[in-house]
Amino acid sequence: MRPERKGRGAVSAAVSTRMAGEVAVVRFANPPLNTIDASLRDALTKALEEIGAKENARAVVLVGAGRHFAAGPPLEPTEPPEAAPPLAVLCARIEAFPLPVVAAVSGMCLGPGLEIALAAAARVAAPTARLGFPEVTLGLTPRAGGSQRLVRLAGPAAALEILLEGAPVPAARAAAIGLVDQVAEGADPLPEALEVALALASGGRPRRRASEVTTGIADGAALLSEVAIARRAVEGSRLMAPGRIVDCVEAAGLLPWEAALAFESAAFDDCAASAESRALRHVMRAELAADVPGAEAARAARAVRSLGFCDCGARGRWLALRALERGLMVTVAAADGARAAEIRERIEAEGRGRTASGTLSFTLDPGALALTDAVIEAGTGDAAARGARLGALAPRVPSSVPVLALVSEGDELDALRAAAGPVAGGVTGLRLGRRGRLAELVTPADAGADGGAEAAAAMRALALMPVIARGGAISEALRVAMERAAGWLVEAGLGPAEVDRALREAGFAQGPFEAMDAEGLDRAARRLTRAAPGRPPLPLVRRLRDVGRKGRESGRGFYLHAPDGGVSEDARLSELLRGLRAERGELVPHIRPDDALMRVELAMANCGARLIAGGVARAAADIDLVAVHALGYPRWRGGPMMTAELMGVVTARKRLVTYAGDDPEIWDPAPLWLELFKRGLHPAEVTDRELVSSDLPE
Repeated sequence: MRPERKGRGAVSAAVSTRMAGEVAVVRFANPPLNTIDASLRDALTKALEEIGAKENARAVVLVGAGRHFAAGPPLEPTEPPEAAPPLAVLCARIEAFPLPVVAAVSGMCLGPGLEIALAAAARVAAPTARLGFPEVTLGLTPRAGGSQRLVRLAGPAAALEILLEGAPVPAARAAAIGLVDQVAEGADPLPEALEVALALASGGRPRRRASEVTTGIADGAALLSEVAIARRAVEGSRLMAPGRIVDCVEAAGLLPWEAALAFESAAFDDCAASAESRALRHVMRAELAADVPGAEAARAARAVRSLGFCDCGARGRWLALRALERGLMVTVAAADGARAAEIRERIEAEGRGRTASGTLSFTLDPGALALTDAVIEAGTGDAAARGARLGALAPRVPSSVPVLALVSEGDELDALRAAAGPVAGGVTGLRLGRRGRLAELVTPADAGADGGAEAAAAMRALALMPVIARGGAISEALRVAMERAAGWLVEAGLGPAEVDRALREAGFAQGPFEAMDAEGLDRAARRLTRAAPGRPPLPLVRRLRDVGRKGRESGRGFYLHAPDGGVSEDARLSELLRGLRAERGELVPHIRPDDALMRVELAMANCGARLIAGGVARAAADIDLVAVHALGYPRWRGGPMMTAELMGVVTARKRLVTYAGDDPEIWDPAPLWLELFKRGLHPAEVTDRELVSSDLPE
């Protein structure tokens, strides 16, 4: 079993016990999410042992320290078996404990946290509490009896809804279906949980063990009917987990308690070992590492109280609204009063219906932004105008205040820095993901190990996930690798629509040719030329531009684009392709559509390996995070580095060697692959070249 890793700056689990009269209050903490990991399970087990020896204790109340009861996702184990003490053993101990145990639930109570709460004799929830099993989103089932207790308490319909949707339910809904025994009147559930605990201890309230409750499974015919409906609904799922969850609910009505527990445990192990679940958990770990990388980074994010914006275009307004919603002070430097009024009007219109507790102010003096905690150049106009603003602003901002520039193309940041002059050399580029919360921070190539830390803190203050790239954007490099591999496939005999279809069927949000059409082929050509100055853009892109097919905006590109937004394949594209292939005069190999996915994914993984070796990317997880959030790589495949890991280093490298004969610039194996093999390291977990080899060739 691969050892579990604690994130940098992680805080160890802690449990404290105090007596509130005759009730032992056990408060557990495992910041930042109160994750129920092995250390916390061990601490809770020992706390129960100590309470069991107390003569004056008549009941126990479990309460999570901080905002949440337990919100950490079920990422442990990386691979079965689970580290001791297993969650199932702890839950069984809580349920069978001689003294009644009550869970006082506030904030989020998810996954393993809800497993523990369901094992308690009663649950008292704060009105704002939310409870759920997100396991299905990670390709898992519950593992400690959660599905079995849930069915018995809430019935098959509610259980299937909660388990298959993965979304938490509010306290009121949880109480209505029997998941929660009582919703507290006040924000803190502890006082009422103490009352319930004493009532259970005195016999004034019956003690219920979920394993002995039959309410939800009494009507066997109804249970099997709900199971049949759910089974049809999950048929054809890419993941194993939905089907196994339905099986677990069925097992609750057909098997004795101990056999049903064993069935669920086996289902969890099967799902946890699946490639899809491993990939999904890998992406979640990468997201958590970016979101909450440690106590020091969390403190830095909390210290950000204000943001300054040098002008404010559409993307800047989106960021400003996020800042206002999170209570930050936002100051916008505008060119004149008219521009300030326009920005204010648009922010207010776009923020209508959203709750904002921050303050918004305007200034005509860009130097005033020096008093904020971070400055973002987010204006409109060409690089010269924006660069001039940066050049005037940068010298007035203290070195401790990060200056960021919103960019969307690779050469845009270079142009801004060039226009601004030497004073803007330390400006960090900010690229926002196509969806979600990704914030890619492009620092100068000579930035030190901590380069971008202040900018990352500002992004976390906006609840964004920062990924730091040195000297160039990870997203652009990966996209070019995808496009070049897709271009070779077309030159080798596949149609653009066939390549796009192969990737979409594998779960990609969009195929590379669809994406190029959407952004415009002129822009795509600039990117491809920028990535390899000595190599022309894809021949097909050049040919399409030569005949006026420039993508969606012109109505024709790789596809036909109707005025109403409709997209269709263009038969005349085949003629262009035949002419292009004839001109090249090369023997076209036979390529199957199912080969397209493998070649594109390995091109991206090989690019990722080069980015790590070159110091652009700090970790393989960053590459996968960017691929998922910026390029629409399917979560259940985990990103290109995780795809290579699931394939196996040896297999991935062998296939790259085979493909390299077709185009070595795309597929010639990066030296990192051999280094990983020699050291027995995992492609998806490697951090950077200092941790792999100090003399690794680039």
